[in-house]
Amino acid sequence: MRAHLAEVVERADRDDVPTVMTRRGREVAAVVSVEVLRTYQEWEEREINRIIDERTAKPAPGVVFAILLKDGAESASAPKLPTPPIPSGDDLKPFLGHWSPYGPRCY
Repeated sequence: MRAHLAEVVERADRDDVPTVMTRRGREVAAVVSVEVLRTYQEWEEREINRIIDERTAKPAPGVVFAILLKDGAESASAPKLPTPPIPSGDDLKPFLGHWSPYGPRCY
């Protein structure tokens, strides 16, 4: 693969032929044209916006926030909410390397 990288990039750019790269028989990356990447990014953004619009149009049932804040004190009828965990650096590992609307990450 390394010896043919220029050819792989040329095929992606000129011929729109994607190349899947493997490591020890497992697919790990792909070389695609910038046009294909941009098309995917636009589709992903539309899809995220569609999901957000869908969920805000039909909010899921839950506890009314006013009940939780009744008179500034806990209400006997309000459920006790669990304390959220304190995030650590390891919590971000699943997100590293994914596409971001803010552009590619440079490490």
